[in-house]
Amino acid sequence: MSGCIAGNRDPANREKARRQVARLHYRITCMREDVLHKLTTRLADCYGIIGIEDLNLKGLLKNRKLARSFSDASLGKLLNLLTSKVEQRGGQILKVGRFFPSSKTCHCCHWKWDDMALSDRVFLCQNQTCSYYQFEQDRDYNASLNILREALHLIGLVDQVVSGTGSDADVNLVMDAG
Repeated sequence: MSGCIAGNRDPANREKARRQVARLHYRITCMREDVLHKLTTRLADCYGIIGIEDLNLKGLLKNRKLARSFSDASLGKLLNLLTSKVEQRGGQILKVGRFFPSSKTCHCCHWKWDDMALSDRVFLCQNQTCSYYQFEQDRDYNASLNILREALHLIGLVDQVVSGTGSDADVNLVMDAG
């Protein structure tokens, strides 16, 4: 009986294949970490205040269709790197609550699209008085503007600009004095 019998494979070939796969996984891990470091460094260098949405990652990983994408994205590691680098540079990370309707709200007039589905990738404002009425907007871009506004609202910067409180009162007193 010469030759290889099915099921009795050479263990050296199996080990060689295992090492090749391990090397490939290691290279992918290194490339992912490199991208995360470069992205977080760039964001920390460019922005002093960064607003992020506090996502329920454990819940997202339970969705069988999205689980691999979210786990491959390394969102937890991204957040840890971003937080440490921004704080090293004197910046601030602001987490917007996970129940804030960032995707369903018009960034201009705050009209809310209650029955918006995850498959709807374009946001259309239905408020006729809004300047973005029936204007096709990318859903994620609209959400990012809402997250920014909410993050600024959390630290009190939006209220001062919109309502006219804060330093505006002092300016009027100086003008009246003469």
